[in-house]
Amino acid sequence: MKEEVTEINVQDIITRIRRTFGDEAAVQIQDADIIRWINDGQVEIVKNNEAALQKTGFIDLVAGTSQYNLPSDLLILRTLRYKYTSMPSYVALKYMNMQQFDISIDSWDGALYGNSSPQIFTLFEGKATLFPTPDQDAISGLKILYNQQPLDVVLLTDNLSVPIIYHNTIVSYCMWQASLLDEDHEPALMYKSTFQQDMQLVNNQETRDPMATYPTITTLSEDL
Repeated sequence: MKEEVTEINVQDIITRIRRTFGDEAAVQIQDADIIRWINDGQVEIVKNNEAALQKTGFIDLVAGTSQYNLPSDLLILRTLRYKYTSMPSYVALKYMNMQQFDISIDSWDGALYGNSSPQIFTLFEGKATLFPTPDQDAISGLKILYNQQPLDVVLLTDNLSVPIIYHNTIVSYCMWQASLLDEDHEPALMYKSTFQQDMQLVNNQETRDPMATYPTITTLSEDL
């Protein structure tokens, strides 16, 4: 009985790229090039598919503390919720960018408003700032729904972070980049289109079932 493949490793991708590109002797493309493209492709997949590498994190609330470090593996923040111990469920916080935050709540970074139940948050320097500042401690009081930053692959035996369903998508991305490196623009356009179509197809498959909706803010890591 054939064993089901559930993960992709770097060697799988490199072998297929070399055979498709016609460079099995590694004359034109180095392993380091393909590994870099694999890592870039994983990030592009997560950026464009909110169902990819989803994760939930929790942070303790501390009375009198308004700023909280976000998870180190966060790539895209989907929503931030809070709950005091006495509350039956988490409540979504409204997002404002820093400019809106400053305009709407002048003097927010002082003692003018006092402490209360948070309603709004903003992001700066990789931290979430809550307003009003919490007036209670709460274990796991902040709930973070986000997409993870894919782990970079380094070795030929490393498994990719994205699941096996993205095998063809990663291959298409790498072939797109290989064609650009070779200055072969017609195949590059073809593989770019294939990559985008593959990503959309998988996205549609993963989001076909009804999903709960909630207020979201999509924030890329470079914006933090």
